[in-house]
Amino acid sequence: MIRYVLFLFGLFVASCSSDNNVKQVFDINNFPQEWVLVTSEITNSMSKSDTLNEQESIVLLSSGRFTKTKETESGYISSEGDFEFVQSDDQIILQLNHDAHNELIINCSDSLIEIFALVSDSSLSGGAVPCDGPAVFYQRVK
Repeated sequence: MIRYVLFLFGLFVASCSSDNNVKQVFDINNFPQEWVLVTSEITNSMSKSDTLNEQESIVLLSSGRFTKTKETESGYISSEGDFEFVQSDDQIILQLNHDAHNELIINCSDSLIEIFALVSDSSLSGGAVPCDGPAVFYQRVK
């Protein structure tokens, strides 16, 4: 009888335990997605900063369109275009194809394309590091 009670008690405890240690995985196919600029670094001239004076975000929609917005002291600047996730070797790349030239595009050329590496399910890195430009790091908030 005592074994039966202990078995039921063990079953009760096991069924009531929570999975708080289970890591939530972001799905790149779940939209909308919002990515917020968390750090920026300019090679050889500025150290990495955890606080930015300007707020910047990228919103990806299920339609394949994106909006990149930057809030500055003088107002908002935005850019729109198409995006795609591209599998490259063992890495996933987010490619933003802007509709028009603007100051929000960070790359090493005069191209309308921005490339970001998906570092983790909630982190993007990109920028113009190969040509001594800024490195940018985004965190997924939605």
